[in-house]
Amino acid sequence: MSRFAGSASDAQTQRFAEILRTTLTRFYGASLVSYNGEKLVFLPPENPDSDPRADTVVGMELQGDMNLKLQYQMFLNEDEEWKLKNLSLAGINLGRQYFTQFSALMSQYDEDIDAVLDNWK
Repeated sequence: MSRFAGSASDAQTQRFAEILRTTLTRFYGASLVSYNGEKLVFLPPENPDSDPRADTVVGMELQGDMNLKLQYQMFLNEDEEWKLKNLSLAGINLGRQYFTQFSALMSQYDEDIDAVLDNWK
């Protein structure tokens, strides 16, 4: 939702979060179906000695016939809860992909957030 979040109601923001959660769950589910017992290696954070409040990138790599790297960009919110900021898979920035899709739908549906959410796939 990114730059469109300021014009969204709390209900629309919550609905967007639910849709995104469902979309990511489907993505993970489809990925797990193709899992063939490869070795999963958790990678150390990229900034372990930096400010603990700074964004932290953690990742894992699926090692087998083809190596696949998954990175999570996380941050601590004001309630000391870890939150996901971005996700990259094999160098593809999923945050950017989802924003591009949302932005295109906003153009297609004349900036109507409800219509975008109704048509999210």
